[in-house]
Amino acid sequence: MSCVLEGREALRGALELRRRLGIPRERPLNVLDAADRLGLRVQLADIATCEGMFSADSKVILLNHRRPAGRRAFTCGHELGHWHFGHGASCDMLEFDRPDQEKPEERLVNGFAGFFLMPKRAVEEALARRGWRPESLTPDQTYIVAGQMGVGYLTLILHLCWSLQMISRLQADELALRSPRSLREQLAGPDVGPNLIVADEAWDELPIDLEVGDYTLLPKDAEPSGSQLQPIRGHRGMILFRAARPGISNVRTSTWTRFVRVSRREFTGWAKYRHFQDPDDET
Repeated sequence: MSCVLEGREALRGALELRRRLGIPRERPLNVLDAADRLGLRVQLADIATCEGMFSADSKVILLNHRRPAGRRAFTCGHELGHWHFGHGASCDMLEFDRPDQEKPEERLVNGFAGFFLMPKRAVEEALARRGWRPESLTPDQTYIVAGQMGVGYLTLILHLCWSLQMISRLQADELALRSPRSLREQLAGPDVGPNLIVADEAWDELPIDLEVGDYTLLPKDAEPSGSQLQPIRGHRGMILFRAARPGISNVRTSTWTRFVRVSRREFTGWAKYRHFQDPDDET
């Protein structure tokens, strides 16, 4: 099968699964939640150097709990592609320069993961809400949209260039020169890490998902409920919060209300329970 036909099959499969879940193509999604709704058990586990695994017999997706959230999301989409196309068991590194990534089966599910998490309409909608255009995307804008799509910074750049063809190779190379760490510092200051989500006024209805120790920039009138978010400081017309405790709460602004879900850092176990408070936490 040619690369063009593989791309079409990947896109068709991703949109078919979105329709099955009732998720419009202009909406971002949480892929771990989507897999759970499809009857697959997503486990966060210590699986050494492997990024992810899928067992067709038991309908289980294993994800490396030590990997960044955006990387885990793409890996989950990749394993979900193996399930959707009936590939059976798999163990994937997801290193794009590895020889096994040239296998048609691997190219297909990589494409599927990209289109499932980042359909063109979802990316266009995220940009349009903010008045941004793909041909003039800056690194910090790209970082913000990647956070809303739930993927890593470089993952979005590659998808914009190669799959969606919304930016040129030259533009992609220029964007890739910036590191996520430098962009976190630019957006929120030098003491922010290991992850930052910018949930601005254009944030979609999707919950804001964080791990303990992550940071989020919220609109200046944001009022979180519960004790999951700890205010740090005002910053460039927004408020910086740190995810302090596991649990589910919400945050309200003058224009929207969104759920905030904070999981334990490097949580292991069934992913659907990742936001549960630690029973040993008495603070």
